[in-house]
Amino acid sequence: MDADAQRAWVMEFLAGRAGHHLEMDRNALPLGVPLRDLGFDSLTGLALRRDIEERLALRPPAELLLEGPSIEQLTRALLRELTPEQATATPVVTASPGAWFTHVVRRPRPSLRLFCFPYGGGGASLYRDWARLPANIEVWPVQSPGRETRIHEPPIHQLDALLPQLESALLPHLDLPFAFYGHSLGALLAYLLASRLRARGLPQPQHLVVGGFSAPFLAPGPYLDGLQRRFREAGFDGVPAPGTREPLQPLLDIALATAEGRMMAGRDTDFARALLPMMLADLKLMEGYRYQPEPPFAFPITVMHGASDDRVTQEASEAWRALTLGAFQKHVTPGDHFFLRAEQAQDWLLKRIAAALEPRASD
Repeated sequence: MDADAQRAWVMEFLAGRAGHHLEMDRNALPLGVPLRDLGFDSLTGLALRRDIEERLALRPPAELLLEGPSIEQLTRALLRELTPEQATATPVVTASPGAWFTHVVRRPRPSLRLFCFPYGGGGASLYRDWARLPANIEVWPVQSPGRETRIHEPPIHQLDALLPQLESALLPHLDLPFAFYGHSLGALLAYLLASRLRARGLPQPQHLVVGGFSAPFLAPGPYLDGLQRRFREAGFDGVPAPGTREPLQPLLDIALATAEGRMMAGRDTDFARALLPMMLADLKLMEGYRYQPEPPFAFPITVMHGASDDRVTQEASEAWRALTLGAFQKHVTPGDHFFLRAEQAQDWLLKRIAAALEPRASD
């Protein structure tokens, strides 16, 4: 098979399998568009990797698939592996340093921007379908270093380092009224960022919507306590720093035992190894947080609580009420701690968020 025929065969194979996993017609799959923009996530990457291993006897790097490359980019990367003399060529897929926002769908006349912060171990792709919110709400998912499109960047594991960078990324886009949605760790980041903006005399969100996180003045829940205990039993002093590699196996075992690890890596140790620095960094952010008392906010707060959430109690969700002088609402959603995911209560959640933001979004 000559080079052109080989390239065409590999591309057709990849497009067919990717279309299958994304539930898209092969002929409707744009070959030059990043798969991450079409709904590709780590579990889809795992499935596609298995296809590649079985048919091509190649094992592409987990980092490559976690970036969600286009079919054209992935084809070029695999052809390098099939052509040994080209194996040292420059990688075809690169991270996008500084790309703090991905999956943004621009609106022609937005009246409000909604900045969305993912849970620990998650990325901006969690919010790729939130463009289904009303047309006057422009959704801006936040992508921190070390994950998905930024997998090759070192993750940030200290709040004092992360918050100033988040602020700098947001400031150019605060020319419209805005709101925050944060889930789990993302709820903490949204709260801390709102507090930081207020302290610095900068624009404030019109609304804070949070899900899957106890009020920040409460003690950490049993989930973090349990992980810290497991790390100590493995010989670490609490949550290890993201660069920790030895002993590796206990770290991978702990990561793969978490719900986040299973959702993103399945049982694939290569994927777990690639995701480990980001997961440790996010846990370090949680471990390093200390509540600092301050006055309540003036803007409204809406809390979403998963009916089957085993990490956050109803009372801990209700306690957010103390952090605002404005309106407060709490909704109990179907689903567990990850109720925002499409397979749980995403549609239900988007309707409630649209209703919460509607008075401001329609001004």
